[in-house]
Amino acid sequence: MNKRLSFLFISLVFVFTSCTDAADKISGKRLKVVVDKSKVQIGQAVTVSLSEGQTGVDSIYFPNANPVTKNGTSSATFNFNKPGTKRIEIVALDTKNNNKKRAYVTVNVVSGITPKELTYTIEKEIKHNPESYTQGLELDGNVLYESTGLNGKSKVLKFKYPSFELIKQIDLEQEYFGEGLTVVGDSIFQLTWRENVCFVYNKDLEKVSQLTIPTAEGWGLAHGNGSLFLTDGTGNIYQTDYTLKVKEISPVYFGERAINSLNELEFIGGKVWANVYGADQIVRIDPNTGIIDAYVDLTQLKLRQNNRNADVLNGIAYDAERDLFLITGKNWDKLFLMKFIE
Repeated sequence: MNKRLSFLFISLVFVFTSCTDAADKISGKRLKVVVDKSKVQIGQAVTVSLSEGQTGVDSIYFPNANPVTKNGTSSATFNFNKPGTKRIEIVALDTKNNNKKRAYVTVNVVSGITPKELTYTIEKEIKHNPESYTQGLELDGNVLYESTGLNGKSKVLKFKYPSFELIKQIDLEQEYFGEGLTVVGDSIFQLTWRENVCFVYNKDLEKVSQLTIPTAEGWGLAHGNGSLFLTDGTGNIYQTDYTLKVKEISPVYFGERAINSLNELEFIGGKVWANVYGADQIVRIDPNTGIIDAYVDLTQLKLRQNNRNADVLNGIAYDAERDLFLITGKNWDKLFLMKFIE
């Protein structure tokens, strides 16, 4: 074996041994535990217990979770209020011999709610610029704002509502790919895709500042209850403050299935409505739990487009006074005023 191969072999041995559980080095054995359920619905109890035959254990604790109840020193019961894969760490102490033992268990938590399908009516069709690769849409009083994407074609547009007369537009520089948009007070926030920048404008569409996006990509953006809600193309909704500091992350579930590719957002009545990229459905999400409780299938809307280059459904705004949703898509030549019916 030459020196180079010998060094590689030694390095691999070092990496392998360095990745073993630290608790093994302390106690010489892994802690043996059992979990009574591997999958539960939100609110259902999960009990983690020591296996039989575990001797020399004085107490157990859980560094990354808070048990609801403790049963002696051998078990603990947990409830979870959000869906997702939960990893529970268990550490057992043997104070007499100054030893620790550690183990991990995972539990798949699902919503237990079957989302209901909403129906809809189309109240009106409006002409929409088929050159607009719509990424964000929001109504603010009698003004509709739209953010569009693609490098060299990204814009922010300002329209009168309900006439849809263009008031003003600004173009982003070539390097920026526009994404989701929301209006908070006198400020307009616009995400960019992979440039890690969120532009902040006043209502005259003058840039006043910019923020750093906390995720690798920026997709959808909405606001409500004093927070911003942001998507990044995954199945997570990020709840942030107005500086984009993350306060909470919620994985989104459709029944027992995790959802990916969440896109443009709108916050209405305490719920987040979201486009799912590549799908023809809009889902309604409880932002506190990440659970989808309703959806609407809008497959027929794309079939009504005359533009052969019409891309995916994307763009939700809401007229609260008339209880109307404004719905469009990327490169669509039509925008629809719609009612969703429970």
